[in-house]
Amino acid sequence: MNMSKLATFLRCAGGHPGRFTGAKGPCAKLPTGFKALLIMSISFTAFFTRTPLSAGALLLGLLALYIGAGLRPREIWQDFRIFFFQYPLILLLYAFRFGLTPQTATESLVVGLQITLVMLPAFWFQRTTPPEAMMKVLGRFLPGRLSFVVFTSLRFFPVLLREAKAIYTVQCMRGAKISPKQLMNPLHWPEFARACGIPLVVRALSIAEEAALAARARYAEKRH
Repeated sequence: MNMSKLATFLRCAGGHPGRFTGAKGPCAKLPTGFKALLIMSISFTAFFTRTPLSAGALLLGLLALYIGAGLRPREIWQDFRIFFFQYPLILLLYAFRFGLTPQTATESLVVGLQITLVMLPAFWFQRTTPPEAMMKVLGRFLPGRLSFVVFTSLRFFPVLLREAKAIYTVQCMRGAKISPKQLMNPLHWPEFARACGIPLVVRALSIAEEAALAARARYAEKRH
């Protein structure tokens, strides 16, 4: 592995969605409880969007929250790029199942936007809220153990995305035929599943086990 490839890998693996950055914009300074209600409202509304126009309008509103929080363009891209990764996959699945038509392209676009609008509000919440403040506001509405589970779940997906990105980058470096261009060929999909899917499942189980052990240790200490 040469130094340029190593530098690229470290740069790509460093940033991940939902990482708290201490943003100082007006939207970042909103009360934590209000932000929690706001992100739940946006995610809930996403399920009722039925056209690209309505979903796009909601996405623009969410982008305004990112800008209003004072987040930098790079941080905004780290969160919003998830749409550009998952939409082609959804389009391929729709095309495989129903054929590639203007209607299936529109339906897959709406589904992609809905998935993005469900995840992005949680990323924004984590970007603009210190972990201790998140735990505190969750503890007001939920029992102690349940609030810890919800907090861990919010943190789990961004960490899993970071792991997926690191696994994908390493597998590309070792010569796996899983680049975006190569994945346009369905013959390479089994290799993608072997190279990235299986290691990611193993890593996800490992992270979940570590979180479970941490939870047991946390509440074992409280009992004593």
